[in-house]
Amino acid sequence: MLCIYSGIQHYGDYIGYEVVTLYGAFLNVESFIATIVVLNYANLVSYIYVGCAYPLSHFIGYFLGLRNFKMYYYVIEIFFRIFFSLAVIIGFCTIYFAREIASLYTGNPEVITLAASLFYIWGVGIVFDIFNMKFQGILRGVGKQKIVSIWNLTISFFWMIPISYLLCFTFEYGIIGLYLGCFSYVSFLCFINWFYYATLDLNEVVKVLSSANDDEPELAIND
Repeated sequence: MLCIYSGIQHYGDYIGYEVVTLYGAFLNVESFIATIVVLNYANLVSYIYVGCAYPLSHFIGYFLGLRNFKMYYYVIEIFFRIFFSLAVIIGFCTIYFAREIASLYTGNPEVITLAASLFYIWGVGIVFDIFNMKFQGILRGVGKQKIVSIWNLTISFFWMIPISYLLCFTFEYGIIGLYLGCFSYVSFLCFINWFYYATLDLNEVVKVLSSANDDEPELAIND
């Protein structure tokens, strides 16, 4: 089941962002190209902080399995510093060098201006996304992959897609509306995952992990 829930999480992200990108195709050409520029950049930098979430999950699960709460909290503290540093550096660079980043992808002045305005939004949104990855990493480590996946899919389909559409086409904010919808998605998801992290009952988690280990068959070891 774990692989199924993991797939749900990633397809929730993928399909949600692809639909929002498709919305951009119904705007003018410059807006659509600006959307592609920003999404390419977002995917590139996301590998930096998403890659940090997976070792966090492993360390969390490992030390909880050992019932070593001191190391559990120590790992969270260390990774908080890592994610905080990434949020400050990536967020600042995205906003401060918005036009320079956009010019790496295109030489069209109008597209650069549009993409830069989107980078200002995404520079703030990426801070929420980075901390969201931190909370997701902790929740996966304590065996809460199902919660992460279901909320990811739900907010992507029933929040980001319709909100982006309303802001872009109904309220006529255009390309800015699309990215305000994406920003609302990552900030909302960050809050949800923070809530589940803040309300974790570690004693209950350890009981579940222990019962799962007890159910595993013992390996026969040949002398």
